[in-house]
Amino acid sequence: MFDFIKKFTTKVKERMTSWREYGSFRATFTSFGANIYASEIVRSCVRTLAEYTSKADIASSNKSVEMTLKYAPNIFMNGSELLGKIRTIYEIENTVFILMDRTPQGIQNFYPIIYTNFEVLKTDDGMLFIKFKLKNSKELIAAWDDLVVLRKDYYQSDIAGESNIPILNTLEMNHKADEALKNAFQSTANLRGVLKYGSTGGLSAEDLEAKKKQFIESYLSKENSGGIGVLDKNFEFQGVTLNPLTATWAQMKEYRENVYRYFGVNDKVIQSSMSADEAQVFYEAKIEPFLINLSLALSAKIFTSKQLERGAFVKLQSSAIQFISMTEKLNLKQYIDIGGITINEWRKMMNLAPVSWGNEPIRRLDTAIIKTDSKEEKDE
Repeated sequence: MFDFIKKFTTKVKERMTSWREYGSFRATFTSFGANIYASEIVRSCVRTLAEYTSKADIASSNKSVEMTLKYAPNIFMNGSELLGKIRTIYEIENTVFILMDRTPQGIQNFYPIIYTNFEVLKTDDGMLFIKFKLKNSKELIAAWDDLVVLRKDYYQSDIAGESNIPILNTLEMNHKADEALKNAFQSTANLRGVLKYGSTGGLSAEDLEAKKKQFIESYLSKENSGGIGVLDKNFEFQGVTLNPLTATWAQMKEYRENVYRYFGVNDKVIQSSMSADEAQVFYEAKIEPFLINLSLALSAKIFTSKQLERGAFVKLQSSAIQFISMTEKLNLKQYIDIGGITINEWRKMMNLAPVSWGNEPIRRLDTAIIKTDSKEEKDE
């Protein structure tokens, strides 16, 4: 990968005879979100969206492009992994760049770029370039024409989507609630009570420590299975019940729901327990728009205007049926008998290989219209 970056950047610099920063300002966009991906809630949301997205079928009018995207978009991943990674970057950074490696033989590689920040550069002849600073402190310069770009919350900038700052407060509150709850459990476990000495004579600090140690070893250890302790009249054990100030479970649930709403998921989506209707709503809201956007972006950068006019395309497509539970999928088997779906369509839902005779709709022959007596008489 590093050799490719060096080679690609060198090739691009040869095209940049003179350049300046785009506009009158320093157009540097900082990669936002490295920390939010460390959140358990965020990761479960993003992972779910990435997994559902990765199920899409990849098709193209150009079979070479289709085979590259589907099986070997680059040396590190297959097409399903590519879609999952693109979706992950899209959700975390809100702007994803996919670098295309064009060669005389066609486009050989598609690389989703992991960056820390980037600058927008413009040459005197109007060409746009993006200068990326990568995670390993290396730099990559790519021409705008060689980048497939997707933006989420696309508002103020022409280049990038907005950041994920709005969710930071909720994540911080959830983190504090988790820490408070953990501290509460620890403090409750550490202090069980106070051993009160009531004699007026007093004991030295060493003697008090010895008495405490003796009491713990005798009555608070796992060996004291009887659960009974004996004290002389000078000592009194007072149990302590701690009620530390912690976030309630209802509050923590609300924090989680806030994150779910932000990413457009819920418990049923994450646990893959949606009904057919719920899966359809989720698909139309969160999966289909992304696939349409990525399909258009890939088509526009891979093919020329004339090729697009002749019908060239890249199409990413899946179905809401892929996201429903196994029980719901099994229930759909009944539609084979009435020709609602083909055997191969049902087998595809079940991740089974197609059969040669399964593409035609079929209908059971033991069903027919029931004729009434009056209808039979009329027919006679």
